Amino acid sequence: MGERLQVLLETLRRANKSTPLRVFSLTALSTFVQMINEMVSVKVVSTVIGPSGVALVGQLANLTTMAVNLGFLGIDTPVTKYVAESPNESERLQKLLSTAFWRTRVVESEIKRSRLGYCVP
Repeated sequence: MGERLQVLLETLRRANKSTPLRVFSLTALSTFVQMINEMVSVKVVSTVIGPSGVALVGQLANLTTMAVNLGFLGIDTPVTKYVAESPNESERLQKLLSTAFWRTRVVESEIKRSRLGYCVP
């Protein structure tokens, strides 16, 4: 029995050094912590504010998600792709990242400016 346990422990040690397994483990842990956090926060909001408070928090979360997606302008995936495809082309990457930064910065400032006149009933 002890020999099997040693083999199992050695296999786990080798697997722990594997980058994909480590990433998967950290992602699973992060997701679990987020789930617990959401359950606790919904419970607190529902007991303190009530069902209408939960609805308002949900609307605020949806509004925030929409603003973030609008702010990225759908450029996060292409930027990641181009950076991964051409890591040695520093001039091209500098232009790409600069353009992506300024596009998102302009949209972010417009969202902030438009939010000044926006009021949630």
